[in-house]
Amino acid sequence: MSLVKRFSILSLLAIPLLLLACALPCITPQKAYASDPVWLEVKSNPTDGGVFWVDGSLYEGINHVGQYERGTTVHLEAQASQFMEFDHWEIAETGFHWSYQTSTDFELKEDSITLIAVFIPIMCTLHVEVSGNGEVWDGSSWVTLIDTIAPMGSNYIGIDVKAGTGSRFAGWSDGAGKTAPYYPVIMGNTNLTANFEPIPYYTLKLDVNDSSMGQISYYSATGGYEGDYIKLEAQAYTDYYFCGWTDGNSGWPVSGYEAYEFNIYGDTYLIANFDSIYAERTIYTWPGEGSGWMPDYTVTTGHDFALPECTFDPPEGKEFYEWDVGPVGKVITVNSDMNITALWKDLPKYTVHIEPNGGSGWIADPDITQGTWYMLPDNPFGAPEGKEFEKWDAGYPGGWIHINGETWIYAQWKDAVPKYMVYIDPNGESDPDFEGYFSKDSYTHLETFATATPEPDSAAAEYDPW
Repeated sequence: MSLVKRFSILSLLAIPLLLLACALPCITPQKAYASDPVWLEVKSNPTDGGVFWVDGSLYEGINHVGQYERGTTVHLEAQASQFMEFDHWEIAETGFHWSYQTSTDFELKEDSITLIAVFIPIMCTLHVEVSGNGEVWDGSSWVTLIDTIAPMGSNYIGIDVKAGTGSRFAGWSDGAGKTAPYYPVIMGNTNLTANFEPIPYYTLKLDVNDSSMGQISYYSATGGYEGDYIKLEAQAYTDYYFCGWTDGNSGWPVSGYEAYEFNIYGDTYLIANFDSIYAERTIYTWPGEGSGWMPDYTVTTGHDFALPECTFDPPEGKEFYEWDVGPVGKVITVNSDMNITALWKDLPKYTVHIEPNGGSGWIADPDITQGTWYMLPDNPFGAPEGKEFEKWDAGYPGGWIHINGETWIYAQWKDAVPKYMVYIDPNGESDPDFEGYFSKDSYTHLETFATATPEPDSAAAEYDPW
């Protein structure tokens, strides 16, 4: 065989072998896992952010730690707590976000591993705007608009308010009322409006009753916003004195002091009143709840006056207490016409003690107003044996006694007069219309008695019938 022919045969045999050698690196054999077990740990982040299940077993606030054969597939589930949401499963060793599904399977291939169920707060938008002249506090500065995000279920920072000049806070449009600062609980995307309204402005008009007698020496303002503080002062000239501020519309007294301070709550008109120190002043007396008449008194301005005795008639059940400016005899300085009114107090009450004085039974003791009359009652008591009621020690029933203190009245008893049942028969026949119990001595002039029977249980039973 020639050399050329031998080479051709070898070449043909070598081609399959060469093709096989090239294909071997492309064939990947099925990998066999090592027989050593692996450890799996599963936990939540944050711990209270939610719960998870491993192969159907629930884990809440605790970690799962278990040993598995390599190649085992475990089933994982996650559920967020209130105000939280599930974000992803994370491999702790690498930080890799392995899955974003709450329910998934994981195959344990090689090394032990830690898986984390990551939960994050549900974030909500908070939009706060202003209506009117004012601002809101965003936690660092006064602004007219807040746009931020906050975790659901959280208490947002206190949203305080500040009204501009001439304005006042009028409440939140979401129904939170006029609470400020306001701490909203974020339960979803929230829109709030802080409302401000103009404060009413009121004018102050000032005048004097006579400019030749005095002047308004000082005033802090001639008007102001509702509630603003205002101070006034009045000054009398020589031989005159200040006698009070009055309402310029109604004439009613407002203040008796030269320096008058107040908060304005409406358009106001005030007059400073002055008068001569030599003028005569009248003190008018009034009975109050009483009645009758008393004289009025005239006093020179600036002079003293002692409050008089009251001669008005008192109302029923009352007595004079004092004048509305003080007790009788108090000395006051008179600088203007004035009224004094009688004040009255209730008269004391005294108990009338009604005593049986040996009898039996009971009656309520009445309380009687001092100075009034009390009518003696009928006898309510049972008589002692062999006695009968005669009268009270203070008089007979129906009489009147005057009460000026604690009072005792005693029943008075006398020996009982025998009584009999008398059947009167003037015509020889019984006449029931004339029957009854009578004292023996009262009917001795009667000539005919059918019978005479003693009254049961009476002293008459001791007597022989006649």
